[in-house]
Amino acid sequence: MMIALVDCNNFYVSSERLFNPKLEGKPVTILTNNDGCAVARSEEAKALGIDMDTPAFMIEEPISKQITMFSREYKVYLLSGTDACKLLGISRATGRKTKFFFSVSRHKRFVATHTKIILAPK
Repeated sequence: MMIALVDCNNFYVSSERLFNPKLEGKPVTILTNNDGCAVARSEEAKALGIDMDTPAFMIEEPISKQITMFSREYKVYLLSGTDACKLLGISRATGRKTKFFFSVSRHKRFVATHTKIILAPK
C-alpha cells in the first residue's frame, strides 16, 4: 500500500493563475483578508525579495509596481481545491481515495503544472 502526499505549489497564487492565465510567469502576491500582509507568493515574487508575512505597505517602489497583489478569495480557492481533489480521485470530506475522475478542463492543467505528488510505502 502506498501513501501519496499532494502539495499544490503556492496554492493561492496557482488558483488565481488558473482563472487568469495572463498572470503566468509574473510576480503575484496574495494578501491577508484585510490586505495587511503577504500570505502567498509566486516564485517570481519570492525572487524579488517578498517574504512571507511582509506587510503590504512595506513593499516599496519599484517592486510594488512589478507585483500584482490580490486579497484572498476563498471561493476561488475552494473551487480549485475541490476540483483538484476530484481530478486526483480524493474525497475532500474523508481524504480517502475514490475513483479517478478525469475530465478535459482547466483543472487538469492546474494539477499537472502546479502540483507535486510524493509517493511512499505505508
